[in-house]
Amino acid sequence: MSSSRTMKTVSIALTGALLLGAMALRSGTTFSEAQVTAYHAEVRSALESIPFRVGDWIGVDTPVPPAAQRLLRPNAILSRTYRDPEGRQATVMLVHCRDTRDMIGHYPPICYPAHGWRTEREPVPAELVDNATWYRFTRQSQGQQVDLLILNYLEAPGVGRVADMDTLRSLAEVRQTRGLGAAQIQILFESDAEPADQQAVVEEFERVLAPVVARIRELPT
Repeated sequence: MSSSRTMKTVSIALTGALLLGAMALRSGTTFSEAQVTAYHAEVRSALESIPFRVGDWIGVDTPVPPAAQRLLRPNAILSRTYRDPEGRQATVMLVHCRDTRDMIGHYPPICYPAHGWRTEREPVPAELVDNATWYRFTRQSQGQQVDLLILNYLEAPGVGRVADMDTLRSLAEVRQTRGLGAAQIQILFESDAEPADQQAVVEEFERVLAPVVARIRELPT
């Protein structure tokens, strides 16, 4: 078995164990409307605190298509493109839905081809981030080929990082926690950056996103 397939198998197994543990721990537990409202507000506040300046990177918010917002019904959404003095560019996207079910089916293999992007290579597990996946797409723009490299992963309360959409579908069936929602995070590069650059960029933005991720993972008290 190849290393990438082995990584994916282990990743799914670990996420399955986390999922079963969370479901067993929270079976019979319900959250009040006040708890859910407060949780959503805290996630939103944490996302709004993400800085526009990250080291040498300067960020500019980019608009989210109204159609995407209608489909996702987000509690909070971040779409920001960062650039550094060397000319590197990376876009950070974080969408937190109020209900886990609203996230089902909205991920790169579905959304990007629907907007004209063509899958360039099969998705592969990311070695930089546990339970994450790299996607590569391409399309023609003004007579030139544009390549897009996306690091994608999901976060769910009480479980943490989710390996794939199938696991999220299972979470959406848990009535006690699906009203807390789930998040999807993407870090996008507009060209094939060198692996060392990819790692440096991902690590830098992972640190910035850490407080938001921690709040998403933590169940209401």
